[in-house]
Amino acid sequence: MGLAVMFSCHNAARRDEEHDKPMLQVTQTEQQDTLATEIRDSEEPTMANGYFLIAKYEKDFPHRDMTVFDEASIKDLNTEGAVYERYRPIIGELAREVYQDTAFVPNQLREDTKVLYSIQKARGHQAILIAGMDDDWVDKVIYRSYNGEGKFVAQVVLYESGGDGGYSTRSFGRFVNDSTYMRTTIECEMDFDAKEEKEVCDTVKATYLIRDSGKVERISPIQYPN
Repeated sequence: MGLAVMFSCHNAARRDEEHDKPMLQVTQTEQQDTLATEIRDSEEPTMANGYFLIAKYEKDFPHRDMTVFDEASIKDLNTEGAVYERYRPIIGELAREVYQDTAFVPNQLREDTKVLYSIQKARGHQAILIAGMDDDWVDKVIYRSYNGEGKFVAQVVLYESGGDGGYSTRSFGRFVNDSTYMRTTIECEMDFDAKEEKEVCDTVKATYLIRDSGKVERISPIQYPN
């Protein structure tokens, strides 16, 4: 579990030059493992290499049971090189277990590499947080749920901050309990057609109920589980 944000927004020039450049090549062993996995995936293209079990990677999570998500609560991610020096990057075998979708399995460290971030309290399912940057230069923290066997169930974005090209987004929130998350999202866009350039923003508030099964349901008004 885990959306880093550990990266600040980058200017367009740096993005064009560096975003597609691998930050660190995988080892020869990892490359061999990747090749073997690609062979398996060619036979079963929709299957992951394995399910995710928290116990296997428990020591690699720096946090437990985080409840508040804003600039202050995740400040430990906002440092240069945090993905390489502080956290377990989600690449290779780990990526196959976390994402369970071969379309999203990276095998190299990059500026948009996601990392393991926190183990979360959960009723009836496993829950983790992952953190990282997406293709739109938005840093995120994402809640991912798995059933008891480690099969992925659902996910929801808890926090995000960033943007590019006149667009920006920022969300923050908190867990009311281990099953209810309240999030506020502010999306802004520069209005270049106006006589004076100005930023136009929309604010959306949402509440999410996380079922014992791990399924995530957006609810309104706020409802609390029994």
